[in-house]
Parts: sequence; structure tokens; C-alpha cells
Amino acid sequence: MDKNGLTGILLMFLLLMLYFQLFSPTPTPTENNGKKPQQQVLPQKKEDITKNQQQKFTDSAKIVKLFGDFAPLIQGKDEKFVLENKDVKITLQSKGGKIVGAELKNYKTHDKKPVILIDEKNNTFSLPIKTTDNRTIDLYGIYYQAKAEKNKVVFKAEISEGKYVEQVYELSEKGFLLNYQIKSKGLEEVFKTKEKAELYWANEIPNTEVDLVQTRYYSTINYHTKSGYNFLSWPNDALTTAEVKENVDWVSLKQKFFSLILIAPNKNINSASLAHLTPEKNNAVSKYTEANLQIPIADFTTEKAKFQFYIGPNDYRILSATKVKGLEYNVYLGWSFISYFTEYLIIPLFMLLEMFFSNYGLIIILLVVVVKTILLPLTYKSYLSMAKMKIMNDILKPELEAFKVKNNLTDKTLTMEQQQKVQQEQLRLYQEMGSSPFAALSGCFPLLLQMPFLFAMFMFFPNAIEFRQQAFLWANDLSSYDSVLTLPFTIPAYGSHVSLFTILMTISTLAVTYFTSQGQQQMQGPMKYMGYIFPVVFMFVLNTYPAGLSFYYLVQNVVSIGQQQFIKAYFVDEAKIRQKFQDYKAANKAGTLPKKKKSRFMELMEDAQKKAKEQQDAKAKAQTKTNKK
Repeated sequence: MDKNGLTGILLMFLLLMLYFQLFSPTPTPTENNGKKPQQQVLPQKKEDITKNQQQKFTDSAKIVKLFGDFAPLIQGKDEKFVLENKDVKITLQSKGGKIVGAELKNYKTHDKKPVILIDEKNNTFSLPIKTTDNRTIDLYGIYYQAKAEKNKVVFKAEISEGKYVEQVYELSEKGFLLNYQIKSKGLEEVFKTKEKAELYWANEIPNTEVDLVQTRYYSTINYHTKSGYNFLSWPNDALTTAEVKENVDWVSLKQKFFSLILIAPNKNINSASLAHLTPEKNNAVSKYTEANLQIPIADFTTEKAKFQFYIGPNDYRILSATKVKGLEYNVYLGWSFISYFTEYLIIPLFMLLEMFFSNYGLIIILLVVVVKTILLPLTYKSYLSMAKMKIMNDILKPELEAFKVKNNLTDKTLTMEQQQKVQQEQLRLYQEMGSSPFAALSGCFPLLLQMPFLFAMFMFFPNAIEFRQQAFLWANDLSSYDSVLTLPFTIPAYGSHVSLFTILMTISTLAVTYFTSQGQQQMQGPMKYMGYIFPVVFMFVLNTYPAGLSFYYLVQNVVSIGQQQFIKAYFVDEAKIRQKFQDYKAANKAGTLPKKKKSRFMELMEDAQKKAKEQQDAKAKAQTKTNKK
């Protein structure tokens, strides 16, 4: 492998490292300096205020004393009501007028069970509200009278004639949005309308995937404010908290492929305390999450407390279709430029292919073909540049070696001054050929321009729900790793399973390296093995990544080898390039070349070389004078 090939590999490696340092999720600065929110109770659930008070005070007189006007609502009949469409089934109960069940009808867990995102065991709601007589009433703890319609349930808790609290849930005929409103009438003098109610929501996010590690990796709390999209730092297993001191547009309790989101169209969540924690021993739970959301009590009395629950998949198209700003960011696409690249190029291309093909293995193959076709001009330019550099180095090698012998510069270890001499001679020889040593970089730039595709695919495949539970060849689920062998032990940084797609991807990457280096000037010593080390390193990295990603890289490598051989056979005439260089060199020495104005870059390079030589000569003279003394 010549210097050009090595430079390209090193630049790609450095860019990968730079990407994972700069664009991977980083801890979000919290306004309370990482301290727990005031109401933080993870991993325990918040206690039901009304329930505990009921247990302590069973005497009716004490109940009246404790709850005042709300005493008649402390006891009642608990009934269940269901709202459902073709996508989701929502269960509500009259005690609290709250959601106690949410099932996605068209999705299954990895073990073929229904995907249930909310049930009475894993979810807690409370809505304590202050009254003017200094009582605290949990509006999600009192009993309501229910009126059920086809797609709507109205819960009404009437204190007296003309004074009531009402909760309204309405589900459309399709989709995952549940409209929700809480309002009161005639209670302006009962509630402390100048204060805020705290809507508390805790959910033990269930694990629905075969790969718990990856599910927890992508599980977090996302939120959106006027400042934009934000999140609690991930991947992070430790207790992670944030205090949000501005109005919140929405809050999402998110796992890898599904989310529970509370949306505030009126932007009346004034602040929020958020927290998540990974359970140490409970493998049925991906994350403990909780949110304390501050809502103006006055909004209940003015009918502004209108919200929406999104209970559904992290599907980019579905989330975008809600028209809620930033909601699509629950599908993680990477940061900055990479996310835009994925959002506006990769996803539309993928969606187009989905319109015509239903086999996702075939879609991946076609995705590679389309992308590699788009990049073909860059691939051609890169290969042509490397071929030119190889031929030029072959032509100049005898002269450069002769210069080294003449000036006693053949030692393996050269001083800085000696290295500068070699570089100056190399620059002179390249100029005779009408080029420069920096032409080697021209072969690397096309490779660098392809890097966004590499990063975009690296983020797209692990987060695309479309690949979830889609089988191809021996892989049962393209969104998770393919395991052809389970090991009786765990290999550090590799795992306890063998992914065949990852192994084939590694072999194909080694083949690409081999074909790229064929016929090029080989590096000596350990450096010649550098190009073969990185594929093995990535075999360890990608062993636990989705099979779809490894398969994509495998197909990409096969197509790359085919493109290289095709370009070499039909578009690059090495003999013609060699003759062109030799003719140029001969004409240059004969002085028959038309004069060409030097570029500003070459002028700067020559000035730098000239100054370096002057400094070197001055240093040598000074050393000579010192020796004479």
C-alpha cells in the first residue's frame, strides 16, 4: 500500500474517531447541576395521595374534614372503558379518569406477545392540586362518572350543581394520537388558580426487543422547547436528571422503537423535572422514567389545558405526519450535518424503494446499488488519482533513490534536516512531472466525501423500525444482530454470540483492502498491515449491531470491488498515463513546455521550502563557526 492509500485509511479512521467523539450523544447540561429534582423518587413510584389518605381516614367525618368539598368523590365504583382503532387500544378507568392500559395492535414483542406500553403495574399518574382552603387533592385519585361514546369518553366529577372537574379523551379512527383535555367549571374560588399543578408521570419502559443492551442504549427522555430539541444524556445507566425552566412543547418517554409522548399544543407545560435510571436486575424493564410537569391551574378553569398523548412507534413518517415540531427527532438520526443528510437523502430514498419492494433484504441491496451509482464519479476520480500517483512514484523512484545514495541519505533514521532535503528533492521531481506530493490527497478527498453516507447508514439502520422483525436469509430480525452460534462464554468487546453477517462483512472489507493495494508500492514493516487491522477492529464493534447494517456494508464492499475492477479494466489505461507522464517530463527537461503560471498554493509551498533551506543553511554555517572556535 502506498502513501496515498495509507493516508486515506488514516484519515477515515480519524474521522470515525472524531465522529464518535463529537456527534455521539453527550450529557446534556442540567440546570440543577446534576442534582435530583425535588420530587425525584426513582426507582420507587410516587405514592397515590388520595389512596393513602383514604386508608388512614375511613371515618366519613374525617374524610369530609380532610377533603372538604371533594369528600363525596373519594369513594365510588371503578369501571374500565376502552377506546380503540385499528392501530391502538387504550384502556381508561373511572377512578382517576386516567389511562391504565395502552396496547399497540399491529406490533409484537420479540417473543410474539402484544406490545403493551402502559399497564397498571408499570405506569403511575398523579395530579395533585392545591385548594384555597389549603388542601391537596389528587385529581387522578378521585372517582368520576363516565359517559362513553364511539371514540370518546368523558369523565365528570361533580362536586355540586354547576361545580365539576371533567376529563375528556378522544381517539381518531386511525393513528396513535389520543386527544386529552382536563377542565373545571365553577371552581375558580376553590382552586388556587395563581399556582401550578404538578402532573406526575412515571413509567417503567418495558423491554420489547431481543437485544436488551441496544434497547437500553437508545432509551431516554426527549423533550422540545422553544430552544429546540433536547434529551437526557444517553447511553447512561446511572440516575440522570434535568430541570427544564422554560415552556415544554412535548415530553417523550422513549425506548428504541416505541415512545409515550405528552404533547402540549398550547405550550402550557411551564417547566419540568425529568429523570431516568436503568434497573440493575429487572430485565423486563428497559428504563425507569419519570416526569414532573408544571401546568397552570388557571388553564383548567379557562379550558386551555388541552393535550395529546402519542402512544406508538418511533416511525419517522408517522411522527412527521403529526405536524408537531421536532417530534420526528424521537427517531435518532445522529447530530448536525449527518442527521440532515439522513433525513433529506437516505430516508426519502429508502421510502421510495419501499413503495416497489417488500423484501427488506432486497431493499438493502438496491439501496447500496443506488448509493454506489450516485458516488460512482467520486469512486472513479479516487481510483484514477491513486493510479496516477502509483505510476508517478514508479517513474520517480529510481531518481529519488539515486539522490539519497549520492547524498548519503539511505539510513533508516534520518535527521530533520536530512528529511527536509529528501522532501525538497521529491517536490522538485514532482514539479518536473507537472504535479506535487499533495496530489496524493486528491485521491483521498473523494473518499472523504463518501463518509457522510457511511455515518448516515450507521445511524439509520439501528433506529429504523421498518427493519424490526423483518427476516432475511438466516437473520430473523434485521434490526438486531444475527446469531448463528451462541458461545458458552463472553469474549470482551465482542460478546457471547457470532454474527455471520458481521464476519462476512469483515472478510469483504479485507478483500477491498487487498484489491485496492494490488500493484501499488507496498509499505515496509508493520505499516503494511495497517489496512488489514481496522476491519478486524470493526468486526468486534459491529457484532452486536443490527444485521441489516452489516449486510449493507457487506453488499457495499462487494459492489466496490466490482466497480474497482470495472474501472480498472475499461476506464483507466495505465500505459497511456505512464507515457503521458514521461512525455511531460521529457518536454519539461527540454524546455519545450509552454510557460504556465504557478498557482498561489505552489508559490506558497516553494516559499516555505526556500525559507526552510535558508534556515537550514544558516544553522549549518553557525555550527561550522562553532566547531572552528
